[in-house]
Amino acid sequence: MPFVLQWTEGGNQGSLSSQLARVGAALKSKKPPVFPTGSQNVGGSRFLVVPRSTTWEQASALATAAGGHLAVPSSEEEAAWILDTMRETLGSGDGCWVGGLLQGVGAPQWTFVTQEKFEFVMWAPQEPDEAEQPQPSLQVWHGADGRFGYNNAPSDASQANYFLIEWSAPTHRNMPSQKDRQRAGSAEDWLLTQRQEAADREKVAFVRWQRRHEKNVEDFVDDIKSEAETARRFNRAARDLVDSMTKDIKKAGAIPATISNEMARRLLARVHEKALEREKKIWEEYEPDFQAAQARYLAEVEAEGKRRLSQGDRKGAALLGREHKAAAEKAYFMMILSGEFPEVPEEDAKEDERKA
Repeated sequence: MPFVLQWTEGGNQGSLSSQLARVGAALKSKKPPVFPTGSQNVGGSRFLVVPRSTTWEQASALATAAGGHLAVPSSEEEAAWILDTMRETLGSGDGCWVGGLLQGVGAPQWTFVTQEKFEFVMWAPQEPDEAEQPQPSLQVWHGADGRFGYNNAPSDASQANYFLIEWSAPTHRNMPSQKDRQRAGSAEDWLLTQRQEAADREKVAFVRWQRRHEKNVEDFVDDIKSEAETARRFNRAARDLVDSMTKDIKKAGAIPATISNEMARRLLARVHEKALEREKKIWEEYEPDFQAAQARYLAEVEAEGKRRLSQGDRKGAALLGREHKAAAEKAYFMMILSGEFPEVPEEDAKEDERKA
């Protein structure tokens, strides 16, 4: 089909700049907008790829002036559309600004311009990376080496050939819940809260085991005293030995796996074996609850570590990685269930952070 070109003295009313200005004016006056040519409707949100090299800040300002914002993936559908469109659009070495920014000083994290949850971001391999030059701006990137996905970059115009505008309804946004907002602090604060929640959540089963365990320890101490008092060859040395043993057992709060002293072993072998059998049965009845609690806690710590890594909080992710490794051990997780707050191991902390 043929087409008609028109030139007017007042400028080109069909230019992209004019279309964006009209959309912005219409939305500001709460009139139905006519979105620019090339805009795509994705689940109710409109997206427009703008082929222009500019800084991230300038791109964000242009998007805001048009009544929108730099694009943010609010759902799996939007995330898939953004990546599919960028695969078709970006040439080798090209980038496209989207609405993400690395913010914060002590523990910087990636955030979206809409304050939505930082989700549905597929980083390119080895990204986000660290460099001497700040790289606080988010883009979808097609590297010259073939890597593709989200990438952190300096916010100057040489870093991107495009920017992506989105006009989205607030009801379509992936806004954080109250709990999500509480998680936005440091990893240490999150861990403190999470440990307390785990202890509270698992309290009923743990306290039931704890009471039975403590009763068994008390019974064993009573059995030791009774056995010693009724022994035929009871003497002062045996009495002192029994007193020392009972003090150690009460202090440890546990039945020893073995009795090293030969005299005590001969005297208490029967009651010791009986106590160990009871302890084994008590633990076996609690073990499924313990394993389920431990699995829940480890999954929560792992998920939060991955979330913080995706947001650029390498230090927090490394801390949670060490917590995950430590909490996989029975004794460490038992301390958490009992309401204690063991120190997260610091061994190889710097190396773990580097790997994260």
